[in-house]
Amino acid sequence: VRHISPPLTVSAMTFSRYKFQLTLKRPVQGVMIKLLPPVFLVLVVSFNSLMPVQHVTNRISVSTTNLMAAVMYHSNMASQAPSTGQFTKADQLMVTIYMLITLNLATCMCILTLDIAGRKPAAQELHENARMLQWALAPLSLSVIVLPWYDEGTSFGPRFVVW
Repeated sequence: VRHISPPLTVSAMTFSRYKFQLTLKRPVQGVMIKLLPPVFLVLVVSFNSLMPVQHVTNRISVSTTNLMAAVMYHSNMASQAPSTGQFTKADQLMVTIYMLITLNLATCMCILTLDIAGRKPAAQELHENARMLQWALAPLSLSVIVLPWYDEGTSFGPRFVVW
């Protein structure tokens, strides 16, 4: 708390002015618990790519369910935070997860299309390439988002200053 000079004068009345600064920090444990569901979603996407080509319809079902779970989790998380109109780190994390899930779902649709058309070798090749890409992109994309967030200081997440 500090006193600001000169005092505020309104309608021939003089008021003292004080400036208050409040710094809020989030504990690491709470943020880590909030990060577990998105990490679990990415693990499901990654392990989903291990299913063989013969089970591509099951992969589509898992991907669709995973996408719905991600949307529900994101909407729940967004409703708990105050509306600031800014693209937060949590939004960035969820958009990355959406992209990974959508990539997996699009790949499954292409594999199914190739399989139905009778082009099983092409479907198998696409499956192998997508598997490698998925396993490379998932940890890389999450680390690009989470590591700078961790480096902001001793506590996770943004620091809020209330004036």
